[in-house]
Amino acid sequence: MRAGKGRHPAAEGAPADAAFHVESRGIAPVPDEDRHGSPAELFWLWVGSDLLILFPATGALLTMTGLSFGQAVLAILIGNLSYAVLGLTSLQGPSTGTATFTVTRASFGRNGGRGLSGLNWITCVGWEATGVTLVTLSAIAALEAAGWSHPSGAVKLAILAVTVAALGLLPLLGHQTIVVVQRWVSYLLLPVFVGVAVVAWPHVHLGAIHHQGSLAALSIGIAIIVSAGGLTWSNAGSDYTRYLPRDTSLVRIFGAVSVGGFLPTVALELLGAAVATTTRGASDPITGMTHVLPVAMLLPYLVVVSTTTMLAQSIDLYSSGLSLQALGLRLSRTACVCIDLVIAGSLGAVALFNDGFNRLYSDFLSLVVVWMAPWAAVYLADWALRRGRYDVDGLLAREGGPYWQSDGIRVAGVAAMGLGMVAAVLFLHAPFLEAPGAALLGGIDASIPAGLIVGGVAYVLLAGGEVRHESDRLAAS
Repeated sequence: MRAGKGRHPAAEGAPADAAFHVESRGIAPVPDEDRHGSPAELFWLWVGSDLLILFPATGALLTMTGLSFGQAVLAILIGNLSYAVLGLTSLQGPSTGTATFTVTRASFGRNGGRGLSGLNWITCVGWEATGVTLVTLSAIAALEAAGWSHPSGAVKLAILAVTVAALGLLPLLGHQTIVVVQRWVSYLLLPVFVGVAVVAWPHVHLGAIHHQGSLAALSIGIAIIVSAGGLTWSNAGSDYTRYLPRDTSLVRIFGAVSVGGFLPTVALELLGAAVATTTRGASDPITGMTHVLPVAMLLPYLVVVSTTTMLAQSIDLYSSGLSLQALGLRLSRTACVCIDLVIAGSLGAVALFNDGFNRLYSDFLSLVVVWMAPWAAVYLADWALRRGRYDVDGLLAREGGPYWQSDGIRVAGVAAMGLGMVAAVLFLHAPFLEAPGAALLGGIDASIPAGLIVGGVAYVLLAGGEVRHESDRLAAS
């Protein structure tokens, strides 16, 4: 079957995508009769997903780690150009009708792609645990602001359990529910963040930080921004475009996704960097805001923080469930979401009782890019080489087909990925490691460009001819 025409057997019995109904379809390709939507809904999906407290936290982290406010602004603007990567990894959905880490089998083979699906699943669960922790911290801060000082450990765990249960609702319902709710939330809560910025502004002292960070510190700041933003959302790109009609404009998809992610992220990270000029030393982004917002504003803000963070994590929970299926587990999408909720809740409990949230968050961001930058480069190089043409039956085949290669592994793809990861590690400058390449560059963190360039170039050199041949053969069939 070419380019996913008709109905794949794995999709039999799966209902059409509908809001507020449980979506049973997992990674099975979406048939043409179930396609719907437009690029405009993607804009609001990513606006809603990025109206979350992680981004003020990331902006604050820049000034806390040695950058001036002006340097933080520069890092934020440059780093968030990485939303172009998310825009590009969203373009495969309409042509294939399946999830990102099913499409990635074309680059690595079915079995070679299992390892990447596993890494993606681990990354998504890490983001989910971070979100669970922040929502719980918000609820605890709200209790303290209301007069309940020092809630006990049991109360904190109870709040965590309620948070986990609430977090699972949208991912269990599925794609269209997430799309619709994110749009509503964008309309309702965007003005709240604007109000918070207005109230917090008089307390901000942009000149309070007199030092200038080094070029190496600026490079680390840019790496942090890229790691927290567009690059690390790129693993979910086609998960949310696979329901779009096959003939949807790729230019419009790219624009809606890239701009929808870029604008709120930049605004919130700038707010976080500004607020950090008066709250240096806060161990997490929740307690920092308690110093600049009055109680009347703080409580609504904490409610908004909790709501938006849970909604943003629904993106990760939905994608992590699809990654478990791409890994090869024969579980329903609902079962996958439940498994991820339990694990994320357990990790969140560990993080909740750790005082160094910002340090844990920074270390997590540093590790994510080591694999995600070369993966994105290989994935996009493969897409460009085959001119966006995929054999969808081959992507879903349990054995054989054009992407099976050697025992289910495309050796060239795995090798390019490995080379990209080695390059990223060699040029990594993180709180826990200054690698030899970074040391040679005077402490500059070049892990992301190294991973992207080496991974992408290696794939083109090692697999380019073979992939072009596959594309030409598919076009002629």
